[in-house]
Amino acid sequence: MFVQIKDAEALKNDLKKDCIITKELSTLVGSLTLRCGRLLMVANTAFITTKHIDFSPTEAPIVE
Repeated sequence: MFVQIKDAEALKNDLKKDCIITKELSTLVGSLTLRCGRLLMVANTAFITTKHIDFSPTEAPIVE
């Protein structure tokens, strides 16, 4: 399965700026991150990536 990313550079910047991804056990997110840090990292990465997916319909090639 492949997805089209609207702006790969913006996705890369968002992933770099996200504190849960870059500081998994950060004190800013408290005990929840200490208990579920890896799960939060995966979920947050999925949400940020979904924001950058191009969901516009594309025409399927016509096969004769």
